[in-house]
Amino acid sequence: MEKGFESLSEDEIGNLVEDLLAMIKASDPKAYIQAHQEENETIIKLGGEKALSYMLSQFEEGNAEGLYIMMELCKDILGVRNNVSDETLSPWEWYEALSIRKKI
Repeated sequence: MEKGFESLSEDEIGNLVEDLLAMIKASDPKAYIQAHQEENETIIKLGGEKALSYMLSQFEEGNAEGLYIMMELCKDILGVRNNVSDETLSPWEWYEALSIRKKI
């Protein structure tokens, strides 16, 4: 029987995010994400906040691959809580500038 997304542990979420990111890595992350909306939506549906927490921890630890894809997914999950509007920033610059707004 398949587990519901809500019951997945942080490690399970991390493994799923990494597996799905491995499928969608490319030199043009935005185009690749658009071409792989199903994988993108799956990550967002994993519980959203758990996936966000995992991806932000990867930025914090400095060991994340596919940072452009993670940044875009984080932005999607954050929505209006993303305080960074400069689209020219690298993923590291975006993460360093990030100060998550509280939900409205």
